Amino acid sequence: MIQYDDKVWFSFLFNLRAGQLRRQLPNMGFIALFTAAICYLDLTLALYKLEMPLTVHTLLGVVLGLVLVFRTNTAYERWWEGRRLFGTLVNASRSLALKSDAFLDPNAFEERHKLASLICAFARSVPSHLRSEISESALESFDEAQRRDLSASPHLPLAIAKLLGREMHSLRSNDKLSAEQFLTLSQNYDELINAIGGMERIKKTPIPFSYSMLIKRFIAAYLFTLPFGLVHDFGWASVIIVPFVFYVMVGIEMIAEIIENPFGKDEDDLPTDDIAENIVRNVKDLLNAAYGDPVRETIEGKELEALAPPSPTPTTFST
Repeated sequence: MIQYDDKVWFSFLFNLRAGQLRRQLPNMGFIALFTAAICYLDLTLALYKLEMPLTVHTLLGVVLGLVLVFRTNTAYERWWEGRRLFGTLVNASRSLALKSDAFLDPNAFEERHKLASLICAFARSVPSHLRSEISESALESFDEAQRRDLSASPHLPLAIAKLLGREMHSLRSNDKLSAEQFLTLSQNYDELINAIGGMERIKKTPIPFSYSMLIKRFIAAYLFTLPFGLVHDFGWASVIIVPFVFYVMVGIEMIAEIIENPFGKDEDDLPTDDIAENIVRNVKDLLNAAYGDPVRETIEGKELEALAPPSPTPTTFST
C-alpha cells in the first residue's frame, strides 16, 4: 500500500505512481495517434467530412459518468469492508490474548507460548490464504510432521484454528480454564472464523462478468468515437483532449478493478502482511511469548522496533 502525505497534494501532479498514469501512458499514446490520424485525414487531406454532433457524446458522457461512479463506489465498498474485517481479526486476536493472559497462571509459560504461537500462526496464514499461497512464517512454530500436515491442508487458517480450538478445550479439560472463561474465549474464537469467512466472501464474489464487460465496451465505444465529435470544433487540439479523457475514464475503471479485490499485492491493496505482523507482535507481548527478544512491528509500511521485557525461557514443547 502506498504511503503518502495527503496535505502535500501538489507533488501528486508529478508522481507517475499516482492515478495509474504510468500504466496508462502506452494506451494514451495509442489513442493520441488514433486521434491524430483522424485529424490528418479530415483537416489536412479532407478525404471525408463526417459530421458527428458533440451532443451525442455529451449525453452519453452523463450516463457513463453515473455508471463509473456506481462502479467505483461498489469497488471501494469491497475495499473498505476488507479493511473492517481485518480490523475484526486484529481486535479478536488481541482480545483472545488479553483474556488468556488474565485467565492463565502467570507462570504457565508453556500454555501461554502455545496459545500465542497458534494465534500468531492463524494471523500470518490469513493474508497468504487470500492470495492462494502457503505462508512459511505461519508454520515456523510447528514441528516437521505438523508442517507437512498443515501444508497439505486446502485451508491452512482453518487447520490452524482447529489446533487452537483443541488447545482451548485441553485447557478446559485440565481445569486451567473455568467453564465461564472458556465460553468467553470461545466468543473471540468465533470472531476469528467469521472474519476470514467475510474475507473469502469478498475474494470469491467478483463483480459480475456481464456488468464489467458492458462498462469496458461502453468506455471503448465512447473514446474511439470521441475524436469524430471533437475534430471540427477543436481541430488538432483533439490530440490532447482525447487522451486526457481516456486517462480519466479508463483510470477510474482500472482503480476499481484493483481495489475490488483488496487482498493482493497491488500498490493500492490493503497491507495485509503488515497487519498480520502487528497482530503477532501484540499477541506475543500480551502473552509474554517474546522472552526478551527484539520484536519488530511493521504498521502499514512503517517499521518500529521494541524490546520486550525479559522473561524466563519456556520449556520446549510440541504444538
